[in-house]
Amino acid sequence: MNSSWLAVLLPALVAIAVMFGPGYLTARMAGGSKALAWGLGPLLTLSIVDIGALALSYAGIPWAWWSLLFVAVAVAAATFGLSRVFRPKGIPPLAKAGVRKNGLWIALATAIPAVIISIQLINVFHSPTMISQTTDGVFHLNAVRYMLESGNGSAFAPSIGLNGAPSIYPASWHSVVAMVAGSSGAGIAESVNAVNLVIGGLVWPSGVIFFLRQLTGNGRLVLIAGGILTSCFGIFPFRMLDWGVLYPSFLSIATTLPAVGLIMIYFKRSNSGDTLRTPLAVWLLLCCVPGIFLTQPSGMLMILAIALPLILSAENRLFDIPRALRKPQRFPLSILQARLPANILLVCSAAGVWALLRPVPLTEVEFTVPTETPAQAIGELLWAAPLNSFPSFFVAILIAIGFLSLLRNKRQRWFAVSHIIVSLLFLASASFPTGLLRTFLTGSWYDDYNRVAASLVLTWAPLAAIGAVKALDFLTDAAAEKITFVRSNDTRSKQLMVLGAVVLLGVTFAGSQAFTVAAGIRSAGANFNIDRNARMMSADEQALFEKLPSIVPAGTAVAGDPWDGSALAYYVSGTKMVFGHMFVPMNPDRELIARHLNEAAVNPEVCPAVRRLNVRYVIYSYQPVFDFGYPRDGQYDGLRYIPSSKGFSRVASVGIASLYEVKACW
Repeated sequence: MNSSWLAVLLPALVAIAVMFGPGYLTARMAGGSKALAWGLGPLLTLSIVDIGALALSYAGIPWAWWSLLFVAVAVAAATFGLSRVFRPKGIPPLAKAGVRKNGLWIALATAIPAVIISIQLINVFHSPTMISQTTDGVFHLNAVRYMLESGNGSAFAPSIGLNGAPSIYPASWHSVVAMVAGSSGAGIAESVNAVNLVIGGLVWPSGVIFFLRQLTGNGRLVLIAGGILTSCFGIFPFRMLDWGVLYPSFLSIATTLPAVGLIMIYFKRSNSGDTLRTPLAVWLLLCCVPGIFLTQPSGMLMILAIALPLILSAENRLFDIPRALRKPQRFPLSILQARLPANILLVCSAAGVWALLRPVPLTEVEFTVPTETPAQAIGELLWAAPLNSFPSFFVAILIAIGFLSLLRNKRQRWFAVSHIIVSLLFLASASFPTGLLRTFLTGSWYDDYNRVAASLVLTWAPLAAIGAVKALDFLTDAAAEKITFVRSNDTRSKQLMVLGAVVLLGVTFAGSQAFTVAAGIRSAGANFNIDRNARMMSADEQALFEKLPSIVPAGTAVAGDPWDGSALAYYVSGTKMVFGHMFVPMNPDRELIARHLNEAAVNPEVCPAVRRLNVRYVIYSYQPVFDFGYPRDGQYDGLRYIPSSKGFSRVASVGIASLYEVKACW
């Protein structure tokens, strides 16, 4: 490891403590096993962080490690009190022993992908101080800066700090990063990268393994396969670190499967031995809701999409497809016996929730247009290659095997239906014509196929792990039939199974890393640079921004075109910027400055606006603007040609970036 990455070690350890600690403690107080508490820890933590940050902000208490600790202990104490009220009997002895016996394998299945994905992400970030040079990246970094400076870690903080008016924003990721930065003393960039390493390298595989345990049990091979296969997708985590950048969606996807696993425990459909008394399971589910919603509201809908087949099939035969095919004359009766009215009500309720949690009206949500034909989208689904990425041949085959095997398994068939639903969402976002149907299905993801495509791994990863085990069982049995000395010796049979697992998973891993994953790393890594080809903030601009606190008086505002990197001056130095991100809401004064500041010496309307906003300086840079999404209506023309405009005096410069004082108005 490059010695510079040692700077991330402390914030990474703090991030692990923040992401897992509060939720782990709460789950244990509910009577959950250590394995259950570890799997649910991050999801529960997000709710503790979100609700705690809101309560602390209203109470005027700063967002710090000691205040979070207080909230975590309070939630854990309340959970413990509930557990005493309902007097849970705990985990049955045999189940508890089984969970404890497999603890080492759970840890190993988590550690392997943690190392692999961490190395992958380090190759994306390049350096612990590197940032994502994207439009959303500006907002995320500046929001964290505001949380640190204000001591407000709530969901209202980003809008207050960057837009000037309070409104709810899904800020779980920002609250965690601000907590890590404030507690460890690390810089914002180092804290961002440390938290993302923990999310991608630890939270994501831990969630998949937890879910696999609920779905298939504690089989060692399926856990190891599941862990390794989480590192074999180019679409996640890398696309969420490439497009956007979508840090909230990144965290939301990583914590989706544990929520489904908890629903399985509630419906007594878990195969892991993890159990909770029904009132405590309901309590933990309710505890998870704020974290899910305030991390990314679309996460709630993805959980609904995956869990709805489970809920419908929990106590009826709605998905008993083979029996219906064998005896079609009995299928209508079986549907009626499956409490059809209740199921219809449940589906209608789910549709209502789906409509409620997505932007309205429907006609105003079509942000992106379809990019391919349905046939192309289906092909990408079959080869696990969305967004025209390189096909994951081996992984795709394992997914298909896992899917077909679940169709034959009555107890697990619901997850095959979940896979179809998630695939349909991708199909809609990528290829359905713009209209009400497409927007109803995928409007919560802004009709953005990038966001939906990344969510495909939520069914792909478990199915691939199941497919790997089924493939190994088949190959081992076939080999044993052909080789006499293997068939008659259990030890040799186990050795053959281990050898087969190493070969199968090794080939799958190597193939995915060489093509699919490598392409994802290259694409995401292109945004993490600060050289002359940087897409937004150059090294010259960063050096200038670092000087601002010694030049610009506190409370003074600085103007600058946010699309050329100037908006990042707040993230770097804490200097107040008039335009703190690309899509800052405009008011008459901001609009006037953006369009006409360079006319300050000749336009009598400009200086009054400058004085009202206390704008005394303007940043001018020859750095090319970030072209994707740049407004073409002249919105920031007033921040151009500053060097040749009257009434401006240069006070500092570094290479292509300069700071000018607005002399015309003061």
